[in-house]
Amino acid sequence: MHLLQQYQQQCPVRTVQLLLCIVLLATSCKAQHHTDLQEQGVKGPVKKITIKNYLGVSVPFNEDSAMLYETDIFYINRKGNIDSTLLLTRSGYGNELARYQKSTVTYRHGKKKELTYNYKSRQTATVQRTAISDSSYRTTILNKENSQTTSTTYYLDQDYVAYKMESVVLDSNKHTLLSQGSERYDKDSSGLYQKVRYHFSDIDNDAKKNGAITYKDFDKYANPGKVILTHLDKPDKVEMRIFSYEYY
Repeated sequence: MHLLQQYQQQCPVRTVQLLLCIVLLATSCKAQHHTDLQEQGVKGPVKKITIKNYLGVSVPFNEDSAMLYETDIFYINRKGNIDSTLLLTRSGYGNELARYQKSTVTYRHGKKKELTYNYKSRQTATVQRTAISDSSYRTTILNKENSQTTSTTYYLDQDYVAYKMESVVLDSNKHTLLSQGSERYDKDSSGLYQKVRYHFSDIDNDAKKNGAITYKDFDKYANPGKVILTHLDKPDKVEMRIFSYEYY
């Protein structure tokens, strides 16, 4: 799944989105033949999705053995598309989660408009979408605070499930500051991707890294309640997402 638009204003691409393609918020602006839920591989009449993101995870992979650093909440309409989202994150180590960003999605004449509000900077921004093809699209957002532009391209597989993203951050002169991306692969018969490769040019000179994805605690609609990401180059580095779903 791919749930939640860009990272904070300082670094618009969050690790969780890159590694697990959790970004349900970005969708094509042209008439699409699939829903946001289908694009994320989520099944059933979902009304709300809450994702708790953890670092420092160890066996037996429960919430008590890890550090909660972020929570994403998605509100879904009956058509299977996102109406709004809320991002909660830590303002410092040991602090409670606080509101960081909310996004509101509206529809008019079949077109989608997404407006984000950053609680920290008290600024709003409109996410622009451009359809590239039936299986790819690009989103662009301008950071008014530092005039940086983040452009992210998403790619969908034959089932319209998002599997790849590439993002670039440009300064006010359109020079590249960093590029990041991820690609899920090794899809099983149930439609779940088992592995992911990713890169962070600003951190490791664009070296490719790999991770293994494990799914647990499936509900009656076969949606996973827990997703674990193990970094293959650093097996002791484990991330975990705890999903909870509300249905109509």
